[in-house]
Amino acid sequence: MRTYLDSSLVVSLYAADANSIAAVAALLHCLDTPVLSVFCELEVMNALSAKAFRNEISIQESKLAIDAFERDVHAGLFKLTLLPKEAFPRARKLTQSITPQTGIRSADLLHIAIALELGVVNFLSFDRLQRRVAEDAGLVLNPLP
Repeated sequence: MRTYLDSSLVVSLYAADANSIAAVAALLHCLDTPVLSVFCELEVMNALSAKAFRNEISIQESKLAIDAFERDVHAGLFKLTLLPKEAFPRARKLTQSITPQTGIRSADLLHIAIALELGVVNFLSFDRLQRRVAEDAGLVLNPLP
């Protein structure tokens, strides 16, 4: 396992946005099957549903995107993994040292903690603050569009 995917990148794979081309390019550059946590899986499904709520896509488009995502997960395009046992304790430690200086959201910090606990090298995300914190934690980032 070398690459962890954040939901910000995965959502761009299934609902066209300004980052979609860069998301596909980042995925194509992966040398192995990228890792997707069950937490990320939930966030992706919720984000695609929320896009329908905000009228960014139709409910039908949201359902089709979620179906496509689930098919890809089951086909092995991503390596779905449970949360590592130490992900939450790691996130708690990180929040004490990082959040007062950055204001990072707990969900974004949890993704970083999961990646660190899994021992991955690459962290693929489009969230700028999360990327800064992940890079400071020693993770290698994907290029931004």
